[in-house]
Amino acid sequence: MMATRSDIAEGKFRSVADTMPSALFVHRGGKFIYANSAASRMLGIAHEELLAMSFWEIVPETDQEIWRKRGQARLRGHQEPLIYEYLLVARDGTEHCCQCHAALIDYDGQLAVLLTATDISDLKKVEQELQRAHDELELRVSQRTAELVRTQAQLLQSDRLASIGQLAAGVAHEINNPIGYVQSNLATLGRYLEDLFRAFEAYADIEQRCAAQPELATQLRAVRDGADLEFLAEDIPQLLKESAEGITRVRKIVADLKDFSRSDASIDWEWTDLHSCLDSTLNIAHNELRYCAEIRREYGELPAVRCLPSQLNQVFLNLLVNAGHAIDHPPGTITVRTGCRGDEAWIEISDTGKGMTPEVQAKIFDPFFTTKPIGQGTGLGLSLAYGVIEKHRGRIEVESTLGVGTVFRVVIPVQQDLDDATDLRASGVNAGIQEMAA
Repeated sequence: MMATRSDIAEGKFRSVADTMPSALFVHRGGKFIYANSAASRMLGIAHEELLAMSFWEIVPETDQEIWRKRGQARLRGHQEPLIYEYLLVARDGTEHCCQCHAALIDYDGQLAVLLTATDISDLKKVEQELQRAHDELELRVSQRTAELVRTQAQLLQSDRLASIGQLAAGVAHEINNPIGYVQSNLATLGRYLEDLFRAFEAYADIEQRCAAQPELATQLRAVRDGADLEFLAEDIPQLLKESAEGITRVRKIVADLKDFSRSDASIDWEWTDLHSCLDSTLNIAHNELRYCAEIRREYGELPAVRCLPSQLNQVFLNLLVNAGHAIDHPPGTITVRTGCRGDEAWIEISDTGKGMTPEVQAKIFDPFFTTKPIGQGTGLGLSLAYGVIEKHRGRIEVESTLGVGTVFRVVIPVQQDLDDATDLRASGVNAGIQEMAA
């Protein structure tokens, strides 16, 4: 709606306009014909100088086209929003974000544009700070959520492993019982056979003495040939030896299984021979690895290490099985090396597998990241291994060349400073055989 000259007396208009906190401009054809005191203060331009300027001198070039389009639309009678947010440029180049309101008025009997501009720059800064704080909060929430997901996955996996460890220890205990009496029976059978073989020797002696009685000697020889006593005397001890060796191997597997699971072990840290840990783990992984790789042990000198052996066993098993899975064209080679440098012990597991690209290598310790087909890996194995070694205040180093192979090196302190460690007790993961996932 257009105001008339009678509605706004010029003197009264100026008096009221100069008391307004917002900048107020009147321009016609882009040329200022009035500006109040607030406009001069905001732009840092004297009143007389401002009236000699063009409106477009205080509007950024990037905004001028949209100003023109909206002004033309308003002149054509189109409905345009009454309030906009625009930038107005001060003398020193400072850009003021303003909430602007434009209206057509009759000024001195001619059509002009009345523009009020309220500087909301400080409000915008507050909004930006709030948005930045909101974004940071969102990021922190996202990070904490990811941590919670990882922790939950580790707790679930730990609970799973603990159950498997208890099961493994129980199975080992149950197997030990029949192994015990089978081994005992084999020993007793061996003594019985010794008696029988002495009887066979006496029988051979009697056979020689009966040489003067051809008929009796022939009957004895027929019985001996029918029973093939010479073969039995040679083969039965061999069978007993092989059976005893098999029982010994089963007993060792059971012992390694119990040692590996450690379900009844103390959750306190203990001094451990890492070579024994590696040997028992290799024994457990034997069936998984024997068809794909030759295992080479290159053990160096290692002192006893204070650690959580059951959890280190899980790390070694994870790395060994992953090394086996990395070998696409069996037979490959998996080499286990050990050594000590200063106050740190190191264990190196290398393979002649397919290796990894730098992109894959950068993600291998991320929870749920896996290169295995869906359903064949959870992507938690190396993540949990990383957590175990971190708990030991150690590190896992990785070197991999595509098409050549991968080397994982586990480095842990020989002595743990338990007095300063609030988190260096086992977290209850005295688990058994871990489902391998990389």
